[in-house]
Amino acid sequence: SKCPITFEPLSFEAFENEIENSTHGKSDFQVGHMNPLKADLDGDSGHSSENISWISEQGNRIQGSNSVEFIREFIIKVYKNYRYGFK
Repeated sequence: SKCPITFEPLSFEAFENEIENSTHGKSDFQVGHMNPLKADLDGDSGHSSENISWISEQGNRIQGSNSVEFIREFIIKVYKNYRYGFK
């Protein structure tokens, strides 16, 4: 499985290790909404199985209250700005 935002692998072994050696208030593995509850979007929303997924802590932070689709497009835009915007 991969984080839907960062595409970094979500390792079962790392998940298991985090459960066995947890730190209160911190988790690299979170359950996120693909279309966040605060977002006013058409399509899958709310607390439905189609709208939730495992997500990394960093991916969840990057996504904020935006849809996965919006953030993926935004990341590409930022990448292009870095790649072609600096001379």
